[in-house]
Amino acid sequence: MSDLKLLFYVAPLIIILFWTINISIGAFQKKQLFKLPLILFFVDSLLAVFESGIFYFGEMDLFKTLYVPAVFVSLSMFPLFYIYISSLIDNKKFASGLWLKHLLFPFFNASVAFVTLVIFMDGAERDLFFHQTLVFKEGATGIQKFAFYMDDVFRKIFLVTAIFYYAITDRKIRQHKARLHSYFSNTYENEITWFPTLRISFFLTLISAFVYFSVQRYSTLDLWLIPAISHTLLSIFFWIIGYYGNLQNEIKLHIPESNSGTDNAAIPNEIFVDIDKKMEECMSTKKLFLNVDLTLPELARHIGTNRSYLSRYFNEYLKQSYSLYVNSKRIEYACKLIKESDEELVLSTIYEICGFNSNASFYRWFKDICNMSPQKYREKWS
Repeated sequence: MSDLKLLFYVAPLIIILFWTINISIGAFQKKQLFKLPLILFFVDSLLAVFESGIFYFGEMDLFKTLYVPAVFVSLSMFPLFYIYISSLIDNKKFASGLWLKHLLFPFFNASVAFVTLVIFMDGAERDLFFHQTLVFKEGATGIQKFAFYMDDVFRKIFLVTAIFYYAITDRKIRQHKARLHSYFSNTYENEITWFPTLRISFFLTLISAFVYFSVQRYSTLDLWLIPAISHTLLSIFFWIIGYYGNLQNEIKLHIPESNSGTDNAAIPNEIFVDIDKKMEECMSTKKLFLNVDLTLPELARHIGTNRSYLSRYFNEYLKQSYSLYVNSKRIEYACKLIKESDEELVLSTIYEICGFNSNASFYRWFKDICNMSPQKYREKWS
């Protein structure tokens, strides 16, 4: 049974170490400086999980030595992941203000732990706290009692921090996706498409974490199944982040902030109707949608309007995003080619004819719009 327990604790450590090394080597070779926060996220995770394991296996002297650093790394894990996503999306790799803002709170909590355990306790009191109070909750009076509840508060803060940073990371990615779809016609390669997968894993991990942190530290020594389930889900969670983080390329697109969201002045319907007529002409006659690099400002220049009006035309008049409109035209054109062509039209290269910048993007949009793959569509019309 002890070997099985050890496996549950070692598994996430091996996974974290594996991806820390892989991502670090890849980032160094490819000069991907934007992955620095992700690497630090894994380094923090490694120490946090290691600290959890040595407590469970009774290595209290080592646990005592690493306790204050572990407070900092545990609470800085998810802020670092948020900094990674922000750096990836906003192209701000070393924004000192961003780092300071999100790492100040973990540093504050680690400082509280340091003052409590090092300044207000002598060596004998610290030994008593880590070898008896924290493990058995015996003799918890005065500073010992304060430190015991301080530790419990840190564990609860970790949960709150995880939820908060997950929420703002999710919002950040959704905003990025919305801006992409409102500005570019080809967006697939610049979206963070793996986050929905991570969302499911995070949800399951969070549920187990709630159970794990709902009991005191000493209770987990007997209820070994709870940390075992939690660490198993953590292994999946870290594998997903490591796998997709290793594959993630830098997003180099610059998307200017649109002023359409702040301009609340009503636009006369006649202007939208005029834009609609010109839009139909540009798409039907000139087939501008075949331009792989077609952006909202470029389309606005062809129509003879400004970017703000055109953006509001899609959002308010058509009730759809710019990218959906353009890619619907591309898929409509692709369907026409498939129906009218013979078997010599190779589906794997049709994306180039229709204005997509990759086959993956073409297939995704085709399935979203036609509810079937290009192959199924060809079979239907053959």
